[in-house]
Amino acid sequence: MSPRILIFGRTPNFLSAAEAAFAAEGSETELADLECPVEGELQRFAPDLIVLEGGLRRTNTSELLRTVRASRTHGGLPILVVGGELDELERIVAFELGADDVLSGPLSRRELILRANAILKRVRSNVAPGSLDRGAIEIGALHIADGGLRATLNETSLALTALEGRLLYALALHCDRVRPRDELIRTVWNGHYPKESRTLDTHIRRLRRKLGWGGRAIETLRGVGYRLRSEALALEANETRAAFQAGRDGSP
Repeated sequence: MSPRILIFGRTPNFLSAAEAAFAAEGSETELADLECPVEGELQRFAPDLIVLEGGLRRTNTSELLRTVRASRTHGGLPILVVGGELDELERIVAFELGADDVLSGPLSRRELILRANAILKRVRSNVAPGSLDRGAIEIGALHIADGGLRATLNETSLALTALEGRLLYALALHCDRVRPRDELIRTVWNGHYPKESRTLDTHIRRLRRKLGWGGRAIETLRGVGYRLRSEALALEANETRAAFQAGRDGSP
């Protein structure tokens, strides 16, 4: 089945070049202006991947990223940001706001397709062969299924991107064990790790934020890697259940 690519842009040259590149590969494409109602486009076209013309200093570009990531229905859609000469700050902001990958420099149709295919492959398989399985994991109030595609905390669904889900699953699969940075990168990014050295740290920070109180269970071991602590999740889960039961019983 051909992937469906929704391309958001502000310049006709970018929109036409990106559309031609994906059409040549047999993908279904839809073009949209950055000012259009985002939720309406997502609902109508139901894309597999969003390609967004970069320039994160522009309010409408960064706002579109925020809108997609805040969506309960479409918050997990992969996003590829493509720009001309994006500076380091713009690339970092793109990852901070939820981009799965960033392609900077003069538009190369071949690299655009390769980056897009790499993202789609990660989303569809959601595992790196031999490194992750797809079994469900339960740690305290945290439940993860389908290799990270679905996750809940205290029975509340988490709006995670594909990469965030893979990262959480990789940590949970070896709970209480330190996962070295290089090991996480190989497992989660399948060898397609962006050049920006802060990408892993950025995704960990976003994952902690989305986990809320559960984010405290992700421990940083500086210069080594990260660890998901089951004790922290179990303790918080017990406190949450106790508070809930106290409320039902009318206890103080």
